[in-house]
Amino acid sequence: MKKVLMILSNGFNPDPRVYKEAKSLVDIGFKVSIICWDRECNLKIRENIDGIEVYRVRTGKVISGNVKSMLFSIFKFHKKVFNLAKTVQFDAVHAHDFDTVMVGNKLKKKFKVPLIYDIHDLYESYLGNNKFLKIIIRNLDIFYCKKADRIIIVNGSFKMRPQIKGKKTVLLMNTPLLKGNVFSKNTEEGIFYAGGLQESRKMDFIFEANKKLNQRITIAGDGPLLDEYMKKYGSNLNTFLGRIPTKNVEEKTKNCKLIIAPYDTFYLNNRLASPNKLFEAMKYGKPSLVSEGTVMGDIVKKEKCGETFKY
Repeated sequence: MKKVLMILSNGFNPDPRVYKEAKSLVDIGFKVSIICWDRECNLKIRENIDGIEVYRVRTGKVISGNVKSMLFSIFKFHKKVFNLAKTVQFDAVHAHDFDTVMVGNKLKKKFKVPLIYDIHDLYESYLGNNKFLKIIIRNLDIFYCKKADRIIIVNGSFKMRPQIKGKKTVLLMNTPLLKGNVFSKNTEEGIFYAGGLQESRKMDFIFEANKKLNQRITIAGDGPLLDEYMKKYGSNLNTFLGRIPTKNVEEKTKNCKLIIAPYDTFYLNNRLASPNKLFEAMKYGKPSLVSEGTVMGDIVKKEKCGETFKY
């Protein structure tokens, strides 16, 4: 039996993309182990989820969406991953995103196994106007792309990055499993957003507009802006749930009237992103309101499954 070790920088609660990849491998006879980062220190240290062996490591509580907090703890995480990986058997290491590929490459060299680099996001784009750090991250990303035996990307637009081109790159989009007609007419959750509450996805204008629209808005997610939004906009209309399990996100998507994805197009990753939420909305027949000038916007226009707006 072939064995794959995945490395993930969130707590796998579970991460929808990673779960689908891991479960697909399990279903065709692979043994899959995931070493992931319990940044909130509130999940089981070890559990089996649908045949996937999950190991969680902790480095103390890490502030979601806070780059400084992440950088301070990331090397502790890498060290714990490397030490724990010595106790897990694997024939290949699958690193999810830039913040795990460094330790993934170390494991490749140590155990002489192939490295799969799964690029969900372009991390350099999260650094705003910090040109120095951007150059460092970009050059490191180029280096690790060269070291990887296979590269997986979420949509074709990622190939605009020169380091991602080539025969070893595979496209795997964030589309959900679909069995039969699952369209839902339930709209009790109102307008729904699931994701990070951070500088690159500010949505003050959504709440301000809702003062006239008087629609129910449900927000599932956390980040640096959560407390500010709760104090400023918390009301009977605007509900802030914090981070909730993936299965609950999908259930609320199924029962909403509109999905919103207000992504600031200043950030390259936002322009190229095609997240789960868009495809899950399509799965349940729910319209999406997304930023214009993005891959999401292009999909919405092509499939006529919502509207776009200028961010």
